[in-house]
Amino acid sequence: MWHVMHKLSLKVGVRLCNSTNFKERICGVVWTDILTPEEFESKWEAVIGEFNLVDNDWLSDIFAPRGSWIPAYYRMEEMSGLMRTTSRSESENHFSDQVCNSKATLVEFMTHYETAIEAQRHTHQKNDHESRYKRPQLKSNYQLLEGQAVDIYTKSIFCDVQAELIGIADCINQRYKDQPNGFVKFYINNFQQPCTSLFEVMFRKSDCTCSCSCKRFEQFGLLYRHIFYVLRIMDIREFPKQYILNRWRKEASPNCSPEYSISREYMTELDPDVQSMMRDIIFSTEYTLNHFSGNKEELSLYKDHVQSYMKKVQDMQIVAPPASTRDRFAEITGQYKTTRI
Repeated sequence: MWHVMHKLSLKVGVRLCNSTNFKERICGVVWTDILTPEEFESKWEAVIGEFNLVDNDWLSDIFAPRGSWIPAYYRMEEMSGLMRTTSRSESENHFSDQVCNSKATLVEFMTHYETAIEAQRHTHQKNDHESRYKRPQLKSNYQLLEGQAVDIYTKSIFCDVQAELIGIADCINQRYKDQPNGFVKFYINNFQQPCTSLFEVMFRKSDCTCSCSCKRFEQFGLLYRHIFYVLRIMDIREFPKQYILNRWRKEASPNCSPEYSISREYMTELDPDVQSMMRDIIFSTEYTLNHFSGNKEELSLYKDHVQSYMKKVQDMQIVAPPASTRDRFAEITGQYKTTRI
């Protein structure tokens, strides 16, 4: 699909793509999995007719095998999170091209490869650190579940969930029908997709079982915005456990150690600059430990360095009675009460 659409300007003309909204219109029909095959064909023909491209042979040729490259024809298939055909190889090629070239020797390749892997590992560790110690801003109208999602998911997965939670503001329930086995079928309309038929959401309150006619996010283990909308209608106050994949939880990271992490509640009470410095120190410490895990000598030196600071902190701790209210007020105002003789 990417290669086909990449040739669009060449085959229909650069002027048409740049001076009109043709490219935006045709991409809106192709790059989506919410249309049915009938809706896709109708919209395709409407766009082609509007821009007088009915006689374009290339467009006719790519339209003929549409069942093998247009998402509308396999939108209901369970893809199980599979990537598109060439995505994996193209991703690997892009990664390799950044660190090496075809003229490099084997030794040069290995050196560049190890450097690239170390940089990639550093990025992943930074993302893990941000997931544990940075709390994103809540933006949706369903902050009850959004707040729970912050504590459950990693940063990247939470951003996907948050986008769907924000999207429920565009949804409205048209009607519902009772179904067998305790299910209720809701018919949800999305104002951002006015030309699309109603989304059907099946919901059972006894175990928060959900299913949606749109498979875009269900197949990846996430709830779609229409299901989130139904959960809000039904006043569900806890994130359904069956939709939380373990590999996307914060605890899935091998570097995550709840016993030694600083509580988020404590962090939020501190000055923002102090919070930033503490996050940098925590990340630097984790990065250093991971880097020195195979070097016993350097690890021992680092341990001595850290423990010397621990001793310094312990020596600075002075046990003293808390100041009285009068003394604290005097310190703030600079007015000390004189003692009469």
